[in-house]
Amino acid sequence: MAIKTYTAWESPNVSDWNTYATNGGLEWISEYSIAGVTTNISNMFSSTYRNYRLVFSNLYNTTTAAAYMLFSFTAGAGTNHYCGLKAVDNTAAVTLNFQNGSAYWLAGLTGGTVSNVSSTLVVDIFNPQNAFETTFVAQGDWNAGGQYAGGIVNTNTQYTDLQIVGLFGATLIGTLRWYGYRDT
Repeated sequence: MAIKTYTAWESPNVSDWNTYATNGGLEWISEYSIAGVTTNISNMFSSTYRNYRLVFSNLYNTTTAAAYMLFSFTAGAGTNHYCGLKAVDNTAAVTLNFQNGSAYWLAGLTGGTVSNVSSTLVVDIFNPQNAFETTFVAQGDWNAGGQYAGGIVNTNTQYTDLQIVGLFGATLIGTLRWYGYRDT
């Protein structure tokens, strides 16, 4: 997408705004309520978009003070998910976790066990619908600080579905909104 350059005292016209607003940025796709140990979302990814943004809000669990949230494109099958997660809490403690050759990505920590101690998490997923490696980066907060994660699915597989799981049986509660990045 080309970007128009304006000269001094030139005003953008409606046609310019419509063109650039239509052809760039994020496009809202859908919203999903998460409520359970395992959430399966079918047909989440399509060939319409190459990359996606997942925004989790009011995310907490009913099981423990902080619970890990796992992602899988293959419903927990396979051993091709590789990732790392770093969480820093407000007492300066640092937690590093790695998943090597797992069936899941370790994508984030949820907040506490009540909705007023909830987390937010933003996840960018790259190339889930293309026949080459899918990667992700994530950042967010949880009840004690910040968190950052990234990973790769080391296969050349196209994915359409996403499974979200609370580690060790944690029941996850929250809202997921997902968006597609427009290419043109």
